Amino acid sequence: MGAAAKDARVSLAISEAYVDDGCDGVDTQSPKCPKITISDKLRKLPAKSREGVRAEQALFKAHPGFAGFPKMNGTFSVYRLDILHLFLVNRFGPKRDLTVDDYLYLRKLPAKSREGVLPYVGVLPLGNISLAQQIQQVMDTFQQFIITMGEVAAKSLVSNSIFYILIGSNDYIHYYLLNESKVQSLYLPWSFNQFLGRVAILVLQNLYTANVRNVVVMGLAPLGCAPYYLWLYESENGECVEMINDMIVEFNYAMRYMVEKLNHELEGANIVFCDAFEGSMDIMKNSDRYGFNVTNDACCGLGHYQGWILCISSDMACSNASSHIWWDQCHPTGAVNEILADIIWSGLHVNMCYPMNLQEMKLRCRSNYEALCYIPEIEEF
Repeated sequence: MGAAAKDARVSLAISEAYVDDGCDGVDTQSPKCPKITISDKLRKLPAKSREGVRAEQALFKAHPGFAGFPKMNGTFSVYRLDILHLFLVNRFGPKRDLTVDDYLYLRKLPAKSREGVLPYVGVLPLGNISLAQQIQQVMDTFQQFIITMGEVAAKSLVSNSIFYILIGSNDYIHYYLLNESKVQSLYLPWSFNQFLGRVAILVLQNLYTANVRNVVVMGLAPLGCAPYYLWLYESENGECVEMINDMIVEFNYAMRYMVEKLNHELEGANIVFCDAFEGSMDIMKNSDRYGFNVTNDACCGLGHYQGWILCISSDMACSNASSHIWWDQCHPTGAVNEILADIIWSGLHVNMCYPMNLQEMKLRCRSNYEALCYIPEIEEF
């Protein structure tokens, strides 16, 4: 690496062609093929440093053959890429410059990419739809029902449907826990939870005004156990970050109370709150029973717990995601979601939905309306 000592600048280009058979088989340099270029500066890590040891462990895990590579005479060293600049070229351009924070999905982003209970919470640099926009789209869809079906039939369809709502996690991941705009100096955790809960209740009231009567509201999962926060808070043996989990428990408690209160205030309302924290913790505490043998490391990512760098390529993924609880930095695997879906539906394994599970709600729909309930979704990713 003598050349690196003279000029440590490097560039790394990643093409979508190598991700899930992207680009429809065209040449990687074709303007039809999106690509991102990362400009970095190489920095040699001390062999005995904590970061150096972790980097070697990650390298040897991905490429076991390197474990026996000779280290004498400087023939083997671990370098860190300090990212200086990134730019993304989408299909046929134009070039878009990204900050490091944009690339790692950790900061506020332009208005077109916001999502969460709060309207200014950023998620993905390629764009998402805010909760307010999703609610407006639902209202627009209701109007289309009236135009195509007639008012009576449309009202019956909406009132007989079950709506599934998952909101709030991005407000923590991309706003409160990052202390954006010094929010933590304005809101203590309990006050922030109350604020988010009140906004969510306003959404439910607006849906009720539009004849929505049956809603499943999902609480938040234990973010303090997510690989990203295990890495960030330097968890020694995979212990969850209690400070974060305490906030999640408080939020879920507040939402459950508010939902229960709303059920009494709104005539005919049938709102269920499902505590994803309870269901997820049961899975983690009984991982062997559920068939998971990797509880702390993400299936796809880099760094300690695979929580440092998010999943940006299928090459980074493990060979058997179903054995992992976590897919990437903050999201569970499909296997976990399937189990949670069973619990939400029937209360299988553990009770996490109040005052009833989804199966019981559907039976109540039949009893009250003599019709099957449909299940559209308003969801946050």
